[in-house]
Amino acid sequence: MALAAAAFVAAVSAALNAIAAAVPGVLYISTVWTISASLTVLALYQRRRPLALMNARVGAKIGILVGLVLVFFLAATLSAGMFIARFGLHNLANFDAETAQMYQTLKLRMDQVAASRPGSPAVTLPFDSPEFRTAFALLGYGVDLFGILVVSICGGALGGLLRTRRLTPKL
Repeated sequence: MALAAAAFVAAVSAALNAIAAAVPGVLYISTVWTISASLTVLALYQRRRPLALMNARVGAKIGILVGLVLVFFLAATLSAGMFIARFGLHNLANFDAETAQMYQTLKLRMDQVAASRPGSPAVTLPFDSPEFRTAFALLGYGVDLFGILVVSICGGALGGLLRTRRLTPKL
């Protein structure tokens, strides 16, 4: 039940992220949807299984599931979108220019830091290497996806805690 709900929520999140690439205003909706994905899945799960045990531990487990499914869907959507934009539409020239400018700025800052410390050895990184740029981009995306996973786990634990049934004494 939780996997089906997580797949639905992740598919909606991936679709919103894909739309956000073309319509900038959708990015805020997509971000809120992604952050609240665990809470949405917990609500769907508890609606389908109202008598199921719910606490912070169960919520965190569902949050892990939601985070992993979200990361998979978002990574697949991003990869497919970049592949289509690069090889199908041939319109990533602006992205390439912005990336090259970012690397150039980073390289200049590192050179300034190295020049300000005369006794330190110079650090040279292969900024112009495609392998370095790919590794740097993958590291950035990996950190973002790990952040989504952590937020999903914390959201699931919080949602599970808030959805815990309290025993009320009978009068």
